[in-house]
Amino acid sequence: MQKWVVHLMVCFCTLCLLCGTAMAEIRVSMTPQEDGPNRIVTFSAEASSADVAETAAAVQEILDERFSQSDAFRTFVRVLGRGGESTIYERGSVFSTDRFISILLVWNGQQPSGGRG
Repeated sequence: MQKWVVHLMVCFCTLCLLCGTAMAEIRVSMTPQEDGPNRIVTFSAEASSADVAETAAAVQEILDERFSQSDAFRTFVRVLGRGGESTIYERGSVFSTDRFISILLVWNGQQPSGGRG
């Protein structure tokens, strides 16, 4: 888990260096979705203007890849479809400044690979 956070921070720092102050115009947010005891969070990057839309799209791609968001959502739907025989509980947080974004994701329960953890 810590490796993902460090890698993501490195990616964002690299984007910051390449894009100057563009990161100040990109908002990264977290949206929870709950169903009974199950909870999943989704991270999204939104541009405040057309000037930084391409950079925001690159940030979104990093978020999707590093946090395996599509795999996580499929696992969430599968667990709900089975009547909650196992539970997924994610919690996360986002902190950002003009130049840095820090994201934490903790996943408890069935993993996208099918195992538990």
